[in-house]
Amino acid sequence: MNITLAQLAEECGGRLEGSDGKDVTIDAVTNLRDATATQLSMYTDKRYATALKETNAAAILVNDALAKDFSGYKIIVDNPLLALTHVIRALTQKSELEPAGIAKTARISQTASLGENIEIGPHTVVGKHVRLGEGVKLGANVVIGDHVKLGAGTVIDANVTIYKRCELGQRCHISAGAVIGAEGFGFAETQNEAGAHWSP
Repeated sequence: MNITLAQLAEECGGRLEGSDGKDVTIDAVTNLRDATATQLSMYTDKRYATALKETNAAAILVNDALAKDFSGYKIIVDNPLLALTHVIRALTQKSELEPAGIAKTARISQTASLGENIEIGPHTVVGKHVRLGEGVKLGANVVIGDHVKLGAGTVIDANVTIYKRCELGQRCHISAGAVIGAEGFGFAETQNEAGAHWSP
């Protein structure tokens, strides 16, 4: 899933600023706050200036008007959102050419049960007593909580978090960035406690 900034700039028709960063490799795309030193992010609005200042992203996609707000590596394009679609496609096509298996940087509990033909991407974490069915594919930076069960053929894209004790059936497909099993929030009224809050 690794591709250099120079290659990504070419894929999306952008200009890489910081020539010494041409060989920096990217393995995923995520938001400014969550990005790591191997990931690309995007900056399109000054409302996210604080997140930009604090980001650990290897580089960002940005337009000319906002490029001066970031001193790190950046790919300057006319339309960052459109460029992002080209970057994601490039990363996906690249990953399809790589051999199946488990990335060296993945962290897997010794109590996890893995089916045959499993694929686990870089920096993915698999918790205690997790059960992965045959042919399950986990993208980069996925977090699978304790006691999670994933049915055969299920595909989890990059940057997905699945909280503990969730169960997904066979051949599910969870898109990038989704969160499964997080606490909900609502309210229930009783005669004694009108509007009492609850969280499952």
